[in-house]
Amino acid sequence: MDPNVGFLNVLANVPGTLYPHEYSGTASVNPYLDMTMLPSLVPTSQFFNGSVVPLKLRPVTDRSATVSVYDPDIRSPYIQSLNLALSRKIGSFMTMDVRYIGTLSRKQVTGISLNSPNFINNGLLQAFEAARRGGESALLDKLILPNALQFGITSGAAQLRAASSTGTNLATGNYSALATTLATSNGTAITGAPAGASSIGGYLLRYSGTPENFIYTNPQFSAVTWNTNRDHSNYHSMQAQVTM
Repeated sequence: MDPNVGFLNVLANVPGTLYPHEYSGTASVNPYLDMTMLPSLVPTSQFFNGSVVPLKLRPVTDRSATVSVYDPDIRSPYIQSLNLALSRKIGSFMTMDVRYIGTLSRKQVTGISLNSPNFINNGLLQAFEAARRGGESALLDKLILPNALQFGITSGAAQLRAASSTGTNLATGNYSALATTLATSNGTAITGAPAGASSIGGYLLRYSGTPENFIYTNPQFSAVTWNTNRDHSNYHSMQAQVTM
């Protein structure tokens, strides 16, 4: 049993990409589901109308798919319990007990993000800092064209401060979430955007000619997680008792 639940969490996930489908029936068709109906419901790929193909390439406009991968040498987590007790009689009527109790959790399973948003090595950190101070940024002006994020505003930094999707994260310094918004936003305020642009992930940066992987190495995925034994925890306590 994993005390930190990490192993139990990853056991419920399978490697690769998931295409979930939920079928609940209707009042006229299959109002009650039972095991005898499984042959007509499985495989679930029949409900995707050919849109799901195994090992199909994910378009960079997806921006929502998730992938979980596992360390081939993953091990079961374990716990070590340590106990030490000392008892000393003092005089004829007093006894002192001192006890040490320790718990060491080892090889705990946790995930490592392999597709984190980059705002450190591409100039965005300095640009965000400037916008947060109320200043301007040539990089943001290049990435966020006039009216692209907030209609009626030309400055990229000013649009970050004004837009509801970015203003709070900019003010609180949550630059990771801010970079994610820029990478996935479709730029609904863009004037003259082509039909369907509102449903195309990443159109905001694409509209300015920014490379697809400017923020995410693999922009078609929202998360890529490597699960492995890289966590641990220690618990130490001392108990003292005097009995008279």
